[in-house]
Amino acid sequence: MIRFLDGPAEGVTLFLRSAPEVLRVVRAEDGTWDALDQPGDEPRPGETVFVYRREGRGGVAMVDFARGSKHRSGAYASGRYRHDGAA
Repeated sequence: MIRFLDGPAEGVTLFLRSAPEVLRVVRAEDGTWDALDQPGDEPRPGETVFVYRREGRGGVAMVDFARGSKHRSGAYASGRYRHDGAA
């Protein structure tokens, strides 16, 4: 799980497949959050981009999570990120 410690995405947790040193995080017009963590990822029209930097080392977490209709399982990246202030 990727956690954001400060900045615009403070308190947001995302399930991503990678935890790069520098991560572009996007907020859609409807307020939902995502990240551009995969090669070739590009922001969609209307998304605002924020730049975060990983604090410490990243890792991998095995997740088996179910809540209501949401279910996630498999290997996900883990890391803690601080807002870089650049865009």
